Amino acid sequence: MKKDFDILTVFEDRWALATAGTLEDYNTCTIGWGSLGTVWGKSTATIYINELRYTNEYVQKNDYFTISFFP
Repeated sequence: MKKDFDILTVFEDRWALATAGTLEDYNTCTIGWGSLGTVWGKSTATIYINELRYTNEYVQKNDYFTISFFP
């Protein structure tokens, strides 16, 4: 898959949304800090969500979350 962004600066250059939860109950928030890369050959994503944000509860309760980037 061809990427149309620079993975090293994507969090600096674009706004992103983090979503966590289930199909029936989920929450989304904007995020401005994070990183994308690889560790031991596996793709990784690190995001930082303030513990006071409602979405943080969903991230803590669930095994997965999504990150969406917009132009």
